[in-house]
Amino acid sequence: MKRMAIVGLTFFFVLCVSTAFAQKEVRLSIATGGTGGVYYPMGGGMANIISKYIPYAEATAEVTSASVDNCLLVGAKKSDMALIMADTGWDAFQGKGKFREKFPIMTLAVLYVNNIRSYYNILKWLTANEGKPVPENIEVPAETTST
Repeated sequence: MKRMAIVGLTFFFVLCVSTAFAQKEVRLSIATGGTGGVYYPMGGGMANIISKYIPYAEATAEVTSASVDNCLLVGAKKSDMALIMADTGWDAFQGKGKFREKFPIMTLAVLYVNNIRSYYNILKWLTANEGKPVPENIEVPAETTST
């Protein structure tokens, strides 16, 4: 009987200890954009690099409808990472624009510069101040600019 208990305990500890040292596989979802845009191939490349060079990590690029949807997916924890425009991310973080609540998101990297919204706001400023001389260093409010 004593021998049976020792064998049973040994068997139990071997199973517990062996699973404790097992490597976990991490699966990452990268929310990108439509297949015809820039975000999807960029996210696919990121997923390939992560899967190839980070042990036990497997990343997948997911087709989405881009920035706003990507912020919502990350906020709902349905995606781990997302490619988004800076101004959309700022709106999500602040809970403004198309977002009814603040999303706890953070920037990992700026992959390329996108000035479309900045140009739009400068044109908007120029239209609102028609006839006034343009200052040498035109300033657009920070909450309306993006990089």
